[in-house]
Amino acid sequence: MSLLVYCGIFASVAAVDVPVPTHSQLKLMDMGMAMFMHYSVNSFDSKTQHNCVNGTDGPPCLPASIFDPSNLSTDQWVEAAVAMGAGEICLTAHHEGGFALWDTKFSNYSVMHSPYGRDIVEQFVASCKRYGVRPCYYFPPNANGWFVQNGYSADAFVEAQLGMLTELLTKYGTDYVSRLWWDHYGGPESGPGNHGEPGSGGCWEPGTPKRGPNPVMCPYGALPAAWPRFIELVRRLSPSTVICPGPDCDTRYRHTGLHGVYPDWYACKERLADGTNISLGCTEHVSALEQHDDSALIFHPYTYNDNMHTGWFCNGECDDITKFWNATRIWQTYMATVGIGKVATFNAPPGTSGQISPPLVDAMSQFGKALRALLKPVSQSAHVFDQSSSNCNDTVVAEIDLAVPTQFNMIKINEDLALGQRISQYAIDYYPASDTGAKTGWRTFETGNFSDLSLGMGIHGLSVGAQVFDFIPPTLATKVRFRCLRALGASVYLKSFSLHHGPGPLGPIPTESSVDEMAV
Repeated sequence: MSLLVYCGIFASVAAVDVPVPTHSQLKLMDMGMAMFMHYSVNSFDSKTQHNCVNGTDGPPCLPASIFDPSNLSTDQWVEAAVAMGAGEICLTAHHEGGFALWDTKFSNYSVMHSPYGRDIVEQFVASCKRYGVRPCYYFPPNANGWFVQNGYSADAFVEAQLGMLTELLTKYGTDYVSRLWWDHYGGPESGPGNHGEPGSGGCWEPGTPKRGPNPVMCPYGALPAAWPRFIELVRRLSPSTVICPGPDCDTRYRHTGLHGVYPDWYACKERLADGTNISLGCTEHVSALEQHDDSALIFHPYTYNDNMHTGWFCNGECDDITKFWNATRIWQTYMATVGIGKVATFNAPPGTSGQISPPLVDAMSQFGKALRALLKPVSQSAHVFDQSSSNCNDTVVAEIDLAVPTQFNMIKINEDLALGQRISQYAIDYYPASDTGAKTGWRTFETGNFSDLSLGMGIHGLSVGAQVFDFIPPTLATKVRFRCLRALGASVYLKSFSLHHGPGPLGPIPTESSVDEMAV
């Protein structure tokens, strides 16, 4: 049994096995931001977002004959991602309806059976390599409406989906896929008749009510029984690939507004597939100080995804600038998610041209420019690395000595997640510069109120994780220090601690184009 040792209001937990990430999970958390690319036959219809997902009695699949982009450029996609600062692009290799963006031998519903007639995935991978961006695929094993509408049995469905996944993992390189996005794998929002209970990702049972916008995507009996086969295939063919959402992480969706739950805990109680040791995800996320009650925990972070356009797919020419985010909206959402330790994936869907709309590209570029400026420390001495302490009892773990009075308004903290998420409460002090040269002594920054919204001013003060951006009023100081108040385990580890200056958490971000006119 682990022991809690109290010293006043401070506590640390000794002799605890802290859950640590796999190498692929660690790479994902270090990345911070990715870009989504929703592109499929849906884009060539005037309104369809979910294609052929209501079974044989629903609307038929959109025909492959309408897919004909006029000026497709995967280089433009990747250039936009680089300008924004995204380290990965997640392409809908096949969305829920099953339309495949590559030359597959397992389906006739693909780009090769459209007027366009070229392998988009091949072009996408080449562009990613050219610009140093990681490729990710949206490929839900339990979703292929075209197979359902064409009467595939449960066994035939599973074999075809396994075959298509094998192609994606092996046809364009060896262990080259950064991430697989398994939509509908199962989560807290799932329910019977929709996608199953958390971690199940099942198929609709005939005779039961249909629920949600996409209720029938696989034949009854195909899933969840086949999940272990899909997981084993990925682990064997592409061991560096993280499956997220899926067995390696959970995700939260947000279609409108800002969302970011703070504090953000990565550890969870594992849910295993019946009779196997294969993880189907989490039953409950656990705070750092609660982990001493249960040693059977895994590292399983929450990620976040949102849509920089009204609708996951951009239907038609995609030229209505009022439907896109501006740079300030991107900034606010980034700070409310990545800024509290999540990985955020932002959707930038092309229209029928096959390119992302120029107003959105402008907004992404302006955001990226402002972010790069913010992430540059205010001076060479305003950044320290690899700081640690053997205890956390109101302990100074890291201190920055600026030598001369320096102004900043943001403090960035990164925990060393290779050793697990440990810190559960902290404070930050500063030594103010005095105009008279008199000694003023250390002062502590105020903690903000992040109970309802993770976006705002003040020190967050609880979890750190991958990173936390603490915005404070512009402050002139000569020293700044990080104090650990509570933590899991005897030792704590900071990967970096740094001081920055730039727009506040709400922006605004100045723009240089027509994006100025777009609503936040």
